[in-house]
Amino acid sequence: MFDPDRPDSPLLHAWRDDVSALLYAVVAADVPDPDPAALVSAGGCLRYLGDVVDVAFNGEEEARVALIARLLALASATVELRYPDLDPTTPQRRLERMLRRWEHERRRGAGRPRPRAQELETRVAMLGSAHAPVALIGVDVVAMAIAELVAVHVLAGTTSVEEGMRCVGETEPLVDAAAALLSAPRDERAAGVYEHAGATLAHVDHAAWQVEQLNRDSGGREDALWARALWLEIAAALVFGLDAYERRRDHGERWREVQELAVEKMTLGRLRAAPRAYDLHDALDLVRSSSLAFVGAWLDEANGESDQATAPLVAERLLDGAARAVLAAWAIGRRLDEESGAQ
Repeated sequence: MFDPDRPDSPLLHAWRDDVSALLYAVVAADVPDPDPAALVSAGGCLRYLGDVVDVAFNGEEEARVALIARLLALASATVELRYPDLDPTTPQRRLERMLRRWEHERRRGAGRPRPRAQELETRVAMLGSAHAPVALIGVDVVAMAIAELVAVHVLAGTTSVEEGMRCVGETEPLVDAAAALLSAPRDERAAGVYEHAGATLAHVDHAAWQVEQLNRDSGGREDALWARALWLEIAAALVFGLDAYERRRDHGERWREVQELAVEKMTLGRLRAAPRAYDLHDALDLVRSSSLAFVGAWLDEANGESDQATAPLVAERLLDGAARAVLAAWAIGRRLDEESGAQ
């Protein structure tokens, strides 16, 4: 484990922030080293770790910290077994890099949401295949993935009911405005947009290009209002594309998912207190890349050129893109409000 007294330890600046505080607590946790059985069998591994999901979601903070320490000890022991010359603190340093990246991304509205129990259960189940005679993924890699999820769950903390309701209240009008685009009369739409999947998903790239030009020109309030409207068009197009793939005509459930994800990102990143921290450029990149990947996977599937249905695998990114588009419209609106108040 890390020695916080080492002169080169990155934990000498402990308590500087939440990540440092958590890592310091993990280093200080007194956990036993994994026994030989934990290194050679999934059963031994699970006995050493305990009930990972229950501890992560229902345990006290001290138990969660101890769980992360055990996961890192397991990863270190596995690395040392395979690569005796490698620094055994490598997994701990990797976890710090992961958490620093997540911390940076969440403040820009780009961080992964709080992990779900099912997500953690899937990672735990992977320990079985990691102990197979010819494993495609090592125990240390799985242990690190689990440690990251547990640590993110700890760092994400909780959100007050009041703050959650404020975020819902601020996103609801935008979601309603975007949803209204899908039911607008045909003569108010571009040809085929919100009617045919191909034209609608192509509209995503065109609208993204327009947003990019407006960002580049920085033409003032009118351009900002136009950009906000374009972001809502992008959100509507992504929702239409997702539901067209699944042959859904009622978009209500999808919009609820979009708003829940947008609220999650807003509360996780504490964006209401810092709307200018929201990264509009990153959101634009996500929208473009996710829509392109989705269209490509759908086209291959439709032409019978794919051995499996891959579009559902990238659909989560498209949903993320729709939530990020709603947040972009929100962030622009908040910035305009701030500028109006300052004048």
